[in-house]
Amino acid sequence: MLRRLFRAPSPSRNTRCGLTGFEALEAREVPAVTLGTISQPQIPNDVPVFLPVNVTSVPAGAVTTTVSTDNASVQAAVLTGGRSVRFDVSGVDSTGAPFSGSVTIRLFEDVAPLLTQRVIDLINSGYYNGKIFHRVTDLLGAGGDNVIIQGGSPNGDGSGGSALPDLRDEYRADVRFVSNGLVAAANAGDDGNDAQFFFTDLNRPLSDQIQFLNFNHTIFGIVTDGFDTLLKMRDTPKSGSTPTTNLTINSAAVFTDTKNAVIKLTPTAGFTGTANVTVTANDGTSPTQQTFAVQGVPNPVTTTKPFITTPIPDQTTTAGTPVSFTVPVTIVSGVPTTIAVRSLAFTGTTNTIPNATVTVDSATGKVTITPNAGFTGTIEFKVGVRATSQPDNAGGTDPYANYDTQVVRLTVTAAPTTPTDPTDPTGPFTVTGSAAGTPGTVTVRNSDGSVRYSTTVFDGFTGGVRVATGDVNGDGVEDVVAVPAFGGASMIVVLNSQTGALIRTATVFENSFRGGLYVQVGDAQNLGYDQVIVGAGDSGGPRVTLLDFKRGVELLNFFAGDDNLRGGVDVELGDVFAGRGQMIVTSMGPGAGPEVSIYNAGTAAFVGKFLAGDATDRKGILVDVGDRPSSTAARPILVTPFGSPEGTPGAPFDPSKFIDPSKPASTASSGSNGIDINSLFNV
Repeated sequence: MLRRLFRAPSPSRNTRCGLTGFEALEAREVPAVTLGTISQPQIPNDVPVFLPVNVTSVPAGAVTTTVSTDNASVQAAVLTGGRSVRFDVSGVDSTGAPFSGSVTIRLFEDVAPLLTQRVIDLINSGYYNGKIFHRVTDLLGAGGDNVIIQGGSPNGDGSGGSALPDLRDEYRADVRFVSNGLVAAANAGDDGNDAQFFFTDLNRPLSDQIQFLNFNHTIFGIVTDGFDTLLKMRDTPKSGSTPTTNLTINSAAVFTDTKNAVIKLTPTAGFTGTANVTVTANDGTSPTQQTFAVQGVPNPVTTTKPFITTPIPDQTTTAGTPVSFTVPVTIVSGVPTTIAVRSLAFTGTTNTIPNATVTVDSATGKVTITPNAGFTGTIEFKVGVRATSQPDNAGGTDPYANYDTQVVRLTVTAAPTTPTDPTDPTGPFTVTGSAAGTPGTVTVRNSDGSVRYSTTVFDGFTGGVRVATGDVNGDGVEDVVAVPAFGGASMIVVLNSQTGALIRTATVFENSFRGGLYVQVGDAQNLGYDQVIVGAGDSGGPRVTLLDFKRGVELLNFFAGDDNLRGGVDVELGDVFAGRGQMIVTSMGPGAGPEVSIYNAGTAAFVGKFLAGDATDRKGILVDVGDRPSSTAARPILVTPFGSPEGTPGAPFDPSKFIDPSKPASTASSGSNGIDINSLFNV
C-alpha cells in the first residue's frame, strides 16, 4: 500500500508553510541553554504551541527545566513523562559534503499512545536501521525551504510498512500543526498509521504553518535536539523531491532524556497581548535562564475540520432489524458538522451503503442502519464527519479530503425463528442493589425489564447495596453477589439468580467493622468458576480479600497500600496487560492520592502502580476495567473521582504505558485480619 503523506488539498490562500527558529542564549561561563523560539514571536490565540528547550552542555548531569510567564493569559508548562527517541542519520549537505548526525524527538505519549508505542517497538526491533528518508519536499510547491522530510518506508519509495496492522488516528484539538519541528505519521488515508513518519520544517512563522494537515496526520512528537542535522537533511540536493544521495538511518534508540525539555504555551482564547516567557534550566550547580516575548494573534486558519473523537464500535443486528449508534465528534472551530455514511469507496453525496438503508441526524450524531430483509453477512462502510462549511480548504465542502472517516463493520445474522420469552427465569437478567437511604435490597429483572424477584439481603440497613454477578459455586448458573456499601458490616451474600434462594454468606472482617465493602467477581485464578474479591469500604484500611465460595476457602488476603489509611479500597479484576492473565486493580478512597495499584491475581505479587491524577489530590478515586478495544488488546483501566454520580464515564488508562508487567516490583503487604479462615463462611 502506498503510504502518501499529502491527502488534503492545498490551502486556497497563497501562503508558504513554515516553522520556528532556534536562537542561542548569550555567551556565559556556565552551560548555555538553546531555546527554540518563534522567529516572529507570535502564537495563535486559540491553540497551544510547543517549543523545545535544548541544553548544549551539562557539567553536573541531569537538568531540571522550569518555565513561567508574566501574563496570566498565557499559561506555560514543561511537559512531564514521555520517552525520547534518537535517529542517527548520514547523507550529504547542500554543498555535497558528507555529514552524519542525530535527531532527537520527544514523544507525545499522552497524545498518541498507540503510535508512540508502535515507533518504540519498531526501533527496539531494529526496523528503522538502514531505512532512508525518501522524500524531502515543499508541500506547496513554491520552491522554498518550507519542506517536510519523510522516511520509514521499507521499499525506500513511500510504499509499504511494517508487518504490523495499521493503527487508528489519534487526534486532540489542542495539538495541531502550529509548532516547528513536529513529527507526525505519514499515511495512505484515515486510520492508516504505521512505520512511516515525517518532520515538519524549522524557522517558519505562524502565517506559514501547514495547518491544512490538521487532523489528517497524527502528531506524535517534536524535535528537541539535532536541529543542525535536520537542516542538512532538509537542504540536501534533490531530484524533484527525492534526495540524490540517500539520507540513511544508521541506527535508532529509545531513551529517557534528562537534558532537553519541551514547554507548552497555552493562550487564553482570544488573547492579543504580549507575554514574557522565562525558561530556567538547572543542573544543580549552574542554572541558566532565558526570557523571550510572545504575542497572541488570531489564528490565520479560522475553520478546521472536526474529527471522530473515539472509535465507533462495530455493530451487530439481525436481518431487517435497525441498529443505531452515535458518532462521537470533536468540533474544533465551532461550526456545524455534517455526518456522512457511505460505502468504502466513499463516493457520491448521498448516504447509501450496500444491502441496507441509512438515516443520519447530523445535529445529534445519531446514525440508524436497517439491513435489508433476508440479508445476512457483513457490511463494511465508512462514517465521515466534516465541517458543514469549510472556507479554509479549496475544492468545496464535500471532497473526501475534508472528512475524517472510520471504517465500521455491521454483522447481520438471521432473525430468530422462535421468539425468546423475556420472563424466562433462566434467561438474561440485570441486577441492581438499593441506593443509600432505602432498605438493603437486591432486585433482579428479566430482559424485558419485568421484576424476576426483589429481596431484602441486609435487614435494617439503609446504606446502599453493591452487587456483582458470576458463577461462584461452579454449578454453571450465574449467581448474584451482594455486599453492604456505606456503614455496613463486612458481610457477603450469594443468591441464586433464578430463584433468589440464599446460597451462602461470609463475613470477612471483625463483627464491629461498619465500613461496608467493595466487590467484584471473576475467575481470578483460572479455576473454571468465579471467585469473589472484596475490598474494605469507607473507614477501613486497604485490605483486599479473594474468596473461593465453591470450596469455602480464602485464597488471598493482603493490604493494597498503606494500612494506616482509612478511606477504603476499591477493587476490580481484569486482563489489563494483554495475554498476562487476571490482575487485581485497586484504588483508595478519601485521604489517599490518585494511585492505581495492580497485583497478580494468582499470587498477590505487586506488579506496579501509576498516578491517575494530581499527586496532591486526596479526594480518592474509584476504578473499573473496561471492554477490550480489540480481540487481542488489553482491557483499559477506567478511573473516576470518588463520589462521582452513578454512570459517570471513567477516564481510560493503559497501564502498560506506566508498568512493565514482566518485572514484578515486590510482593503485596499481607497479614491476618484476626479472623479464623474457617469461620468466614456462615452458610
